[in-house]
Formats: sequence, structure tokens, C-alpha cells
Amino acid sequence: MNKPKTYQERNKSLKRSHNYRERYFEHNKGHIILPGNNGGIYFCPYCGKPMYDKDKIVADHIHAVRRVQYTKELRERFKALPDGVNDLSNLVACCHRCNGRKGKKGGMWVYRAKNGVYFMPIARFAAYATVIWVAWWFMPLF
Repeated sequence: MNKPKTYQERNKSLKRSHNYRERYFEHNKGHIILPGNNGGIYFCPYCGKPMYDKDKIVADHIHAVRRVQYTKELRERFKALPDGVNDLSNLVACCHRCNGRKGKKGGMWVYRAKNGVYFMPIARFAAYATVIWVAWWFMPLF
């Protein structure tokens, strides 16, 4: 008698692959490309922190693997993709701290992952520029 296949065996596109990190870095060389073989500078989409060392960067699933497995809408969306949950459109480079904080959460974390790469450094620059402008404006003229 054949043993029935488990959920994981039936849905291989919803499992974490063993080489998704290498594939991500093969296709994404960084936001600022540096000369040399170590790639470029990446910015964490969640906090805006610049990251230089590729060994310390995490390739994070925007929609967590567990969340995709247990949510019907996400499951159907990722089954249609060729690489499933490990598709390059579902991966982003982030720092260890933010990856741990995110866990399998969705919501604002997904928004930040898709838009934060460009938004966070600009927001940080705007905050610094505002502080400098306020300091200059209220500086005594002696």
C-alpha cells in the first residue's frame, strides 16, 4: 500500500529552496556597484541601513514561506510563478536585525520590502537635511 503524499511533497513550489540566496545575489549586484568581486552596497529596505559585506546580508522572503503555506491567496499566487515562493520577485536583501524582527509577519513589512529600498534612504536624508536647515536657520548671527 502506497503512503499518501504529504502536503510538502505535493507543493514543492511552496518550500524554501537550498540555493535561493546564491540565485538572489547572482541576479542582484547591489544598489551601488563597487569594483571588485564582492559586489556592491545594499540598503536594508526595512531600516535603510547600508550593508557592505555580502556574508552578513540575509536574502529575505518578502512573503514568508510559512505565511504563503497557510494563506490561500498567497499560495495560489506563488504556485503560478516558475520558482514558487523562491522567485526573485519575492526576495530582498536585508540586515539580520530586521530579518529577525520581521519573522513571518506581513502588512507594513511587505510594503517596506517593495518600496523601502528607495524610500528609506531618501527619508533619512530628508530628516538630516531638516535638522541641518533648522540649526542653520536658528543660528545666532554674531
